[in-house]
Amino acid sequence: MGRKFNLNRLYNIHRERITEEWEASSFHDVEAVLGGVAKLPCDIDPAIVGDKMHIVIWFKEVDNRKTPIYSFDAREKPLKDGIHWMDEKYIGQRALFRYQERPAILMMDTVKDSDGGVYFCRVDFRQTPTRNIKVNLTVIGK
Repeated sequence: MGRKFNLNRLYNIHRERITEEWEASSFHDVEAVLGGVAKLPCDIDPAIVGDKMHIVIWFKEVDNRKTPIYSFDAREKPLKDGIHWMDEKYIGQRALFRYQERPAILMMDTVKDSDGGVYFCRVDFRQTPTRNIKVNLTVIGK
C-alpha cells in the first residue's frame, strides 16, 4: 500500500526555512474572469544542469499568513508519478499543477471571488537553491 502524503508534516519540518526564504525571485500579476480559469505561473527549471525539481508547494496569503493550498511532490520519482495534494477548504478539486508547461502553471477552474489574492510558489530542488515566486491574482467580474 502507498505511503500517505502529509503536507502539514512537511510544512512543519521546513517551517523555519520557509519563514527565512520568502524573498521572491520573481513577481507576476495574473487576471482571471470570474467562473473562468486562472493560470498561476511557477518557474520549476533548475539553475544547475542535471538537477531536478523535488517538490512544489503553493501557498495563499490569508490573514497575513502563508497557508499551504497545493503541493506536487516528485521526490525520488519521475515527474509523471508525482503526488498531487490540494486543500479542500481553499481550492477543493478545482486545481491542477501542470509541470509540463513552460513556465509550469497551477490551473484553477471555476474561479471564485475568494480566489483573488497573493500566492507563493515555493520550489525545492535537489541542488539548486529554493526558489519562491509571488503571484497576485485579480478576479474580474463578468
